[in-house]
Amino acid sequence: AWREACDLSPWNPLPQRMLGEALLGRCRAAVAGNGGAAGEQTFSRAEAALRRAIALEPGDRTSYALLAELEALRRLSKPAARPPSRRKTVLVTILTLSLSAGLVALLILPAARIQDSGGTGGAGTVEVMPAAVTENPPASDSGGERSIPVDALPGEHGLAWSSIRSTLEAYDLAEPSWAYRLAASAMAGGTAFRQLSFSAEFLDASGSTLFTRRVEAIGDWQPVHYPGDRIPLSLLVYEKGLPPPIASVRLAPAFEETLRSAGPATAASLRVQVRDETGTALGAGLALAARRVELVSGLGSRYLYVDAVYENAGSRTMTRLKLRCEWLDAAGGTVAQASGWAFITDDPVLEPGARGVHGFILEGPADAVQPASVALTVEEAGFP
Repeated sequence: AWREACDLSPWNPLPQRMLGEALLGRCRAAVAGNGGAAGEQTFSRAEAALRRAIALEPGDRTSYALLAELEALRRLSKPAARPPSRRKTVLVTILTLSLSAGLVALLILPAARIQDSGGTGGAGTVEVMPAAVTENPPASDSGGERSIPVDALPGEHGLAWSSIRSTLEAYDLAEPSWAYRLAASAMAGGTAFRQLSFSAEFLDASGSTLFTRRVEAIGDWQPVHYPGDRIPLSLLVYEKGLPPPIASVRLAPAFEETLRSAGPATAASLRVQVRDETGTALGAGLALAARRVELVSGLGSRYLYVDAVYENAGSRTMTRLKLRCEWLDAAGGTVAQASGWAFITDDPVLEPGARGVHGFILEGPADAVQPASVALTVEEAGFP
């Protein structure tokens, strides 16, 4: 049921989290020896669902905790020659409680260190790694925050990179911990992407690989990104212990699904109302438009897909943007509406001249008719 809900509402974080939690339950039972089985496919499906939930609602603390537990269980799920013992069952419980305590400590840090609440059109990834072993970390890693250089490769489609932020921060809590954050934007001048993932390779000072993480920038639940659209990506890696000796990060395309198209479809025949509840965003140069408006039926409801395009036509950098989309009938009444973060503080900023896209799915009754108009409203916007 949750899988079906995810397919129908790919921009709603709740079904993604509930699907991930349901799959996590199978993993718990299998690792603890309480019956059931959980292969790598089950772990991968749970991980994908929880990562999507976090990408859509980065402030959701529950999804972070569930993902941390999943990674711990995965490390304990290696094939065994004999049935799991009671000792292993106790170990699973202790490790789960330890991870939860560590996450609570992280989450009480200032809000600026954790992504803002709300969904986002950009895709993000959170990784909980095995504890790093560092005997003598560099002095700059022993506390505070420092920038990590990033070598962002263009790939075969000639990606142009901008708005790169890469930091490693050490926390002095009851026990040491660290976090790495990456935010960046890419753009391909002549390629449309249905899906796009990157490989982030973490290197030490000698150029040796410490570890590698995959970052999903455009998921299959997101709108197609056409030439000229920015492709935002973000990555968070958090672990207890001393920070590893990260000297640089190499970022390169790892998987892509492209689309042959002269340009995006437009909703030129549909009236789009643009509103600004902040009172300042539109005046600062923010422009909004609807690219794709498509009405489909299924499971006793009708769903309106709207791809909202936002562009910074002003001279100031934007740090966050929250939009609301409304499906309006001929009388101006609201049939359905939804809100979502196009990007938030920990995502790459929207520089002057940059353009992005955020998708909405609005659920209406089975007898709902084609919308007479669509309203796009700026609920929140941030400028430095």
